Amino acid sequence: MKPLALVPNLVTAFRLALIPVFVASARMQAAEGAPAVGAGPAVWIVLAAGLSDILDGFIARRWNLTSRIGALMDAVADKSFQFTALVTITLLGRPVFSQLPVWLLGAVFLRDLLLLAGWGLLRRMELPVSVEHEAHGRLATILVLGLVVAACLRLPENVLLPFAAVAAGAAVLSSIAYVQRGYRLARAARAN
Repeated sequence: MKPLALVPNLVTAFRLALIPVFVASARMQAAEGAPAVGAGPAVWIVLAAGLSDILDGFIARRWNLTSRIGALMDAVADKSFQFTALVTITLLGRPVFSQLPVWLLGAVFLRDLLLLAGWGLLRRMELPVSVEHEAHGRLATILVLGLVVAACLRLPENVLLPFAAVAAGAAVLSSIAYVQRGYRLARAARAN
């Protein structure tokens, strides 16, 4: 393996390493109270995680450094960061962050549980499982991370609730599309 091939995976590992940094930062912010002006450090960590997601994918595709392990690591990093950020902000809430609805957390959790169960089922059926990011999955990721940024910036809840509904809807629709793709894969494999 070429040393350059490790670069996208190192960027993904960086995103995974940002998870405990985000939690610690958010907890410190909650202990100190909301900053009088501007954003606290948690929002910058979320933005760094989002940029690292864009960067690792760009590097992997641009220089043809994609790999199955890299795609799997990327998916794990995305879902782990999103879920941890949502749980942290939902639990800490006001006044440091805008309060996110618990149903959003439930929708994202069910999406991730459904995807994990589908992946496990396909593996159990001994079918080749590839983690491929599709446009609907990227959109759902962008919306959830955008919502986390908005909560870190303490946007009013009357702005966040419609945004949360759109993000939850995108997450649910994305999971349905992935389940349909898995079902088609299983049917095609059984037919052969």
